[in-house]
Amino acid sequence: MASRKDRVARKLRFGVNSALEELGRVRDNEFCDEEPLGQADSDEEEETDFEDLDSSEEEWEPESEPSPKKQRLLFISPTSTPRTPRTPTSCGGDSSGPRSTPKGRSRSPRVRKRSASGRCRFNAITWNLHLCDLKEDRANALKKGTRDHDRLFKIKPLYTDIVNACKTYFHPNRQLSVDERMVATRARISFKQYMKDKPTKWGYKLFVLADSACAYTWNFFIYEGKSSLATGKGLSYDSVMRLLDLPLLGKGYQVYMDNFYTSPGLLLDLLDKKTLACGTIRSHQQGFPRTMTNELSLRAQRGSMRWLRKGKLLFVRWMDSKVVSMCSSMHKAYDGATVTRHVRNPKSEWEIREIPIPAATKDYNKYMGGVDVSDALIGYYNVLHKTKKWYKTFFFHFVDIAVVNSFILHQQLSKSKNKSSLTQKEYRETLVSELVKIGTLPNSSPAPKKSTSCDPVSNSSPAPKKSTSCDPEPSTTEVNSPCWPEYYGSDATSGRRVCVFCKLSGSTLLQPISKIIDLPVDQVNFVVCQLFALLTAFWFRLYLHPSKTSPFIRHVVATLLGFYLALFCFGWYALHFLVQSGLAYGVMIFTGVEHMHKYCFVVTLGYLSFCQVTRIFVFDYGMYSADFTGPMMVITQKITSLAFEIHDGLMKREEHLKPNQKYLAVRKMPSLLEYLSYNCNFMGILAGPTCSYNDYIAFIEGHCYEPKHLESNGKVNGKFKQNDPSPKRDVIQKLCTCVLSLMVYLVIYTACPTDRVIDDTFMASNPFYIQVLYLYISMLALRPKYYFVWTLADAINNAAGFGFNGYNTDGTPKWDRISNLRILHIEFATSFKMFLDNWNIQTALWLKRVCYERCPYNPTAATFLLSAIWHGLYPGYYLTFVTGIAVTMAARAVRHNVRQHFLGSDTLKLIYDVITWFSTQIAVCYTVVPFVLLAVGPSLKFYSSWYCCIHLICVLLALVLPVKSRRRKQQEEPISIQASEQNCLSSPDNNCNQKQKAT
Repeated sequence: MASRKDRVARKLRFGVNSALEELGRVRDNEFCDEEPLGQADSDEEEETDFEDLDSSEEEWEPESEPSPKKQRLLFISPTSTPRTPRTPTSCGGDSSGPRSTPKGRSRSPRVRKRSASGRCRFNAITWNLHLCDLKEDRANALKKGTRDHDRLFKIKPLYTDIVNACKTYFHPNRQLSVDERMVATRARISFKQYMKDKPTKWGYKLFVLADSACAYTWNFFIYEGKSSLATGKGLSYDSVMRLLDLPLLGKGYQVYMDNFYTSPGLLLDLLDKKTLACGTIRSHQQGFPRTMTNELSLRAQRGSMRWLRKGKLLFVRWMDSKVVSMCSSMHKAYDGATVTRHVRNPKSEWEIREIPIPAATKDYNKYMGGVDVSDALIGYYNVLHKTKKWYKTFFFHFVDIAVVNSFILHQQLSKSKNKSSLTQKEYRETLVSELVKIGTLPNSSPAPKKSTSCDPVSNSSPAPKKSTSCDPEPSTTEVNSPCWPEYYGSDATSGRRVCVFCKLSGSTLLQPISKIIDLPVDQVNFVVCQLFALLTAFWFRLYLHPSKTSPFIRHVVATLLGFYLALFCFGWYALHFLVQSGLAYGVMIFTGVEHMHKYCFVVTLGYLSFCQVTRIFVFDYGMYSADFTGPMMVITQKITSLAFEIHDGLMKREEHLKPNQKYLAVRKMPSLLEYLSYNCNFMGILAGPTCSYNDYIAFIEGHCYEPKHLESNGKVNGKFKQNDPSPKRDVIQKLCTCVLSLMVYLVIYTACPTDRVIDDTFMASNPFYIQVLYLYISMLALRPKYYFVWTLADAINNAAGFGFNGYNTDGTPKWDRISNLRILHIEFATSFKMFLDNWNIQTALWLKRVCYERCPYNPTAATFLLSAIWHGLYPGYYLTFVTGIAVTMAARAVRHNVRQHFLGSDTLKLIYDVITWFSTQIAVCYTVVPFVLLAVGPSLKFYSSWYCCIHLICVLLALVLPVKSRRRKQQEEPISIQASEQNCLSSPDNNCNQKQKAT
């Protein structure tokens, strides 16, 4: 056996000969190794990297299998193929001269291994690699030294894409960790950092948010020095807040961090955002409790602990080998956990002992290593190359992040399918082979590749490919619409993570259409369901006519179709419709008729408010789209109206009822089928409108086509009697209105969004009259969205034969019995009351019947309050309705004191109408802005930009101008009121009841 010195000498000779041959080959081909002139930017900082990576494209293949140690040193491309020796002038060639063989070692003929891309091609791509537009880069370089200069402009496009991709393709588990990452470099550049506690001392510093369970890099940003966006609360605070993209990430997460980041102020702010946090903390940190009472001594026994709870935060000090200080917003001080340590006993002997450990420290040790594990995975097989350009270093690191993240996704998919995953090396080899296939010409022969666990087993004949966890699967998730996870309970990570966006959108069958027209899938589902309901309504009127089938069949079909549309549009959230209806029906059955209406009102409105609170808490605050509480608002109207109508019909005497209450009173308890059909029929399940129970039952039973035109003597004019009037003309007119409204909304409102009225640049660059004009145009373009929804719902009911309201004087049928708006009256309204009377008519009737007519004190304020609670819990709703009270009182005062002075001539009346029209439109726009903005801050910002002028004017007018009280007015004008009620009684037109509403 040869001595150790002989073996070492043999290795040295082998290495020298290999180096000489490599040097000769490079010398023969050095014409293709030089960087072309003009490729390097003269204004870039140079970088000499920390290590040289072998870029040689050939390897010796020994006759015998190399030892495991040597095998780890060899990299054989999975797509390598044998090739013939190259001539000395070939660009990627090898020297064809003989190669010496070390003594005592026999070798087989040399086999060349070829990579997918030659060295010259690789160098050419690397030399010409740029990550941004060069013209824009030169323009950015001219801004150097100013605030507009972007230090990271050279990498900004890829940098942004990588961060967005990391967030899009993975939902992190509940536990997250925040830490720094160093990308090694020796470049002389301003934002290079030094960190003595990191394995890589010098380099670029990245702040990283990683999943603690699988080490997935979910978010990161590059530290480039002092930021212009600093909040003044310190770098650590700003870094964590920037990494936690809460609108996208969601709520309920647990974030772990070290003592560089942890501060009481940060943990409290995260807790306000429904995010928990825990971390080590420095004892001199601002906000750390300063007390000497029961202080933990430096000589305390190992395992001793002290804790103090300050508000919502827990501070713990624990003695291990040294004192460890923790701060947490989610832990108990001690939960009985222990940890194994080597401890000296009283005899100075080492022994293994279980010592207590705080819950915060135990979880910190368990979940803090997410970023460190990610660094380790990147470090095993990183692609970092020696380069003179700093931005290329980031390019290689971004490739590392993408590869490691995709490897983690492969592991997660394999785990979910109960399949074994590849190792990282096997995964990278498979990835390289698949990327090479993408760039291989179709007529080129396939290169033999190394067998991996993802390859099918092939014999003499090709076998069908075996499905593995690394096979691509068709994606059913909208990439441009990221999901928003949410957690519940203490064990949220294990099988209880949900995506609130996917639950909201219902069916994903129409996802391709959503992508094409660039609209959210929930809105596409809503419109398609309404169009389907329109076609079904024609079929329902023609083939399930009351003369052809029984009311039972009509009830069943209408109810089942309604449930189907609800499930398609809102998913399993449609079960809330059944729960709400079932609770209210139970109250009707099991409580006395005397107080049934009150209990139903409280239960129904309470359940609606509960669902709205849940939606706001679960979903991203401020999301304004189709949601499941919209249909519940209509169901709430129907249930409460029915409860009051049953109470009026079964409890009150005839003489105690008002004329319209006599018409609406229900004399018997409805069956469950009739009740569900009334609440959840396909015609009104998605967008209403609401209607009275008697009108709906008359429609189902076929009694709604009785003649409605009466002569002055109260007798029916038989001339206009018609058994089954056709709604075709009115449906076509309403569909045309829908199309026009939708076009106006999509074209104008997208160009003039309402939120621009609070933009600082817009307010600073435009005079006040331009802001007023823009506000009017924006609101004018916003209203067609509601015109589209409500007019389409009205057309669906008319197509089914519901909504007939008698005949006009010329004999043509009227189909406005349940219409929700009158567009021309809205746009040309000359008073705030006129606007409200013609906007959302059925909701105004509901408010009048259940609140305004029955509230003994201040019915106007009570009605606005009920309307705000019914709409939802966004603060903007309450600001809108509080403002509406002031505007209503002011408009009433002006009308009662000023209007009579302008009725002397047509000219004065025209002047009065123009002035009141302008004032009404401005007041409406001013009032409705918080309804659109939803949040308090933007709404108050808008009002302050107008100096609250409308509020002040309305309050002054209401205080200065006298107005008769409601009770006094009723006492002075009983005759006119009775006459008006008789007219409404003789005509079942529900819309005329709105005219009785006091102004």
